[in-house]
Amino acid sequence: MSSFVEQSEFTPFLKKMTLFASGGVFWDGYILVIIGIALVQLDPILGLDSLWSGLPGAASLVGILIGGLVFGYVTENTKEGDSKLWQLYWELIPAVLIPTA
Repeated sequence: MSSFVEQSEFTPFLKKMTLFASGGVFWDGYILVIIGIALVQLDPILGLDSLWSGLPGAASLVGILIGGLVFGYVTENTKEGDSKLWQLYWELIPAVLIPTA
């Protein structure tokens, strides 16, 4: 028995929603990869021990977790939070992350 979702067409709207829904995971992965690459290159230069090598990676994971909890709550519990936060997300994140490359 298949559901209505499985039988429906893959419309342009669904393609757009799929792209936007997977965008957050993409940016989170991008952040973690950039931090990892930077740490590999900075370890020999700065002589970082395991504590100082692990702290930036752990801080980024904790930041993603807390950001998801806080902004997820704001998005779900405010009248216009969802659309405004999505707009801010798609404008601010690329503007901040692209210069890091």
